[in-house]
Amino acid sequence: MTWLTGVVIFLIGGLAGFAAGRIIPALTGKQQKLEAELDKHIKAQESFKGEVNNYLTSVNDAMQNIAKQAQTAAADSQNQFNQLAEKQDKNKQYIPFFTPEISELINTPSHKANIPKSTPDSELKSIPLDYSESKMGWFQAENKK
Repeated sequence: MTWLTGVVIFLIGGLAGFAAGRIIPALTGKQQKLEAELDKHIKAQESFKGEVNNYLTSVNDAMQNIAKQAQTAAADSQNQFNQLAEKQDKNKQYIPFFTPEISELINTPSHKANIPKSTPDSELKSIPLDYSESKMGWFQAENKK
């Protein structure tokens, strides 16, 4: 019987401890505070996700706008190039960033025609002085040989 009394007391104590562990925190409100804090953090996380989504959407829109502006600028540049190319004579080479007068001066071969062509020097003149036939200074005696 003593062992039966011990088991009954043990079961009653276990049930009382379990009930106390569940009821006491509920009475103090700690569980409600933790749940409220968890809800607050979940709402903050959702709002952060929304802000990041809005930011990424605005960045995407800005990049698309920049791409459109770049395409427009490229088309305008091509149109201007085509207009400038039409103004050039068909026989002249178009040189960008120069006026037609400068382009004409660059394209004319007249400055090349005025330069005289050099004739090749004789072998004696092309040899450096150190190795020439007529020795100088101390080596004059070798010229007499």
